Amino acid sequence: KTFNAHGLYLRRAQEPGIYKLYVVSHSALESIQVFTIDGKGSEPSLSWTGCVPMPEGNKAYPNLGSQATSSRVAANAVAAFSDGTIIATVPQRPGTTNAQRLRGEPTGDVVEWKPGTDAFHVVPGTQLAGNNGIEISLDEKEFYVVSFGTHTVVIFSREDPRKPLRQSVAPGFMPDNLRWSDNRLIAAGPMYDEP
Repeated sequence: KTFNAHGLYLRRAQEPGIYKLYVVSHSALESIQVFTIDGKGSEPSLSWTGCVPMPEGNKAYPNLGSQATSSRVAANAVAAFSDGTIIATVPQRPGTTNAQRLRGEPTGDVVEWKPGTDAFHVVPGTQLAGNNGIEISLDEKEFYVVSFGTHTVVIFSREDPRKPLRQSVAPGFMPDNLRWSDNRLIAAGPMYDEP
């Protein structure tokens, strides 16, 4: 009754007909919920396999002092690598505003969780104006992050994300979401003049 899904990411598992579904959840526990989808039968089945809570603001951002409370930061989009590493976007870290994001000021981050670790941590270098959609390159060497406030898609190296590799400005719209369609990366979002 309290499930509140936001960003979704579907990843094919090694076993044919099996998929992992990663869901940004804004329910009682801000988290990334993980499900297994079994598509081998006549009807697909969905089973919950676990979750990774989003970090508390004061733990993810200890340098912010009183601006970062113990409330968990909210994710927007999620993606997962084949090794189980989960990355998610945080559009607004504690102490930032939506007005700052829309002015193009850095307000967000990418956070990462690796299997065997106890929590998400902020990925240094991924501070953008409203980190929004996220996607992984087909070879898993890069990841793409929407900077909503600057209307760009920023590309980072998975090996060393401290400085963006390159970026692409959206032609006439504000990108929000990213997804692959075969070997093409598709961005979707509102037009500039949309109310």
